[in-house]
Amino acid sequence: MTDFDVVVAGAGPAGCLLARDLARSGASVLLCDPRPADELGRGVIIEIEDGACEATGVEPPRPEEIPYHGRDFRVFTASGGHAFDVPGGLPATAIYLDRFCRRLLERAQDTGIDFRPGWRATRPSLAGQAVSGAVVETPQGVTEVRSRLLVDATGFAAALLRRLELPGARVDDDPRDVVRAGTRLVSVDPEEAARAVRDGLQGDEEVWTWLGRMGNYSTEFRHLSLERALGYLLVGYKAELPAELLEEALSAGLAEIGAVGEPLHGDVAPIRIGHTRHRLAWDGFAVVGEAARMVVPATGSGVASAMLAASLLARLARVALKQERVSVEALHPWAAAWHRQRGAKQAGIDAVRIAYDELSERRVEAFLSSDFSGPEDVKATTACGLPPTSLRAMARRARAMARTPGLLPPMARMGGLAGAIVAHHRRYPRRWDPDRLERWSRRSDRLFARLRGSDPYT
Repeated sequence: MTDFDVVVAGAGPAGCLLARDLARSGASVLLCDPRPADELGRGVIIEIEDGACEATGVEPPRPEEIPYHGRDFRVFTASGGHAFDVPGGLPATAIYLDRFCRRLLERAQDTGIDFRPGWRATRPSLAGQAVSGAVVETPQGVTEVRSRLLVDATGFAAALLRRLELPGARVDDDPRDVVRAGTRLVSVDPEEAARAVRDGLQGDEEVWTWLGRMGNYSTEFRHLSLERALGYLLVGYKAELPAELLEEALSAGLAEIGAVGEPLHGDVAPIRIGHTRHRLAWDGFAVVGEAARMVVPATGSGVASAMLAASLLARLARVALKQERVSVEALHPWAAAWHRQRGAKQAGIDAVRIAYDELSERRVEAFLSSDFSGPEDVKATTACGLPPTSLRAMARRARAMARTPGLLPPMARMGGLAGAIVAHHRRYPRRWDPDRLERWSRRSDRLFARLRGSDPYT
């Protein structure tokens, strides 16, 4: 049995950053992951919001960590109609997640953390109603590691939270809130790729995305570089649909732009989207990153959220670790700060996502074609911000409503409920009070249920 101040399970962006920051403050930190160091991070390409690295003290993505640069971003409807363009692209940078994670691990190791690859934390250890460490499977067998704080940063698996036998720790994923996504970076035939550009199938050094081809909440996201002879494709859709559709869509999309040979980089992975889970901390335990549903619903990216949440948690945990035990009262202010700030914005975006998902395919096509949503909306939600309410944006939406009056009722309902949800999340209890948190949670559930047309409380 070994003692640490902190045990962090999962060496993704959240786990590496949290381990680094806590070790810098003098804590003894064990960071464990079942994968070896050279296999950390999913083999996917994903976008990280501009500013996330600076805000968390991380060096921006290096050239070798960036697979492509999209100078413009073009949006198309499911039927192929052009909706709008975002000149200059999105306020985010595409990264190889595995390469980025390995660098974060190196920086964490520079602070003196104890990194144990091949160690799988399987469940929390309990001392009464408090977490006292973790049971860990190692290459040498099963052992127990004691800690004052155990953090679940295991991503989609939420491996420790699932085994936490304490009130409020239930993992109850709704299949409507899980996405299946696949990415491929592939070499392209120069002549075939040039033909694709001439035929208007793809722009050179541009990102094109088709929304709604495989259900309302689905995307096909493509980039082509003639100079580098590379093609990139991301396909994402709700996990409710058959898994085999993903490979078919990836193959068809790549063939259209002249992609050849074996993928140079890529993977398939589930993503937990939605709004942040209500409870994030217990005595001696916290959950962060995708395990806590800290993913921007509009994009499916959780890298920036994971890093920002980990940085915030580290600042609060430093203070908590000075106490004899790391209590839920000491950790709760971190959860409150998250929910009242970025978590409220994420909840608002999730409300829009759910309402959009409830529309008919005909109305989705009309929504995208009407100019109701525009470049500034896409830029805002990419950076986990709410759609702008400037006079220009409101005038654009008013013109769209005049052209398509049938959209007014669902859009008005969506706006009203999204606003109520954001306001409610900004009232997340500041201090630990289980009864008050329960009432807050019930109200949040009720608001989201209304978006799906089924209110269990009325």
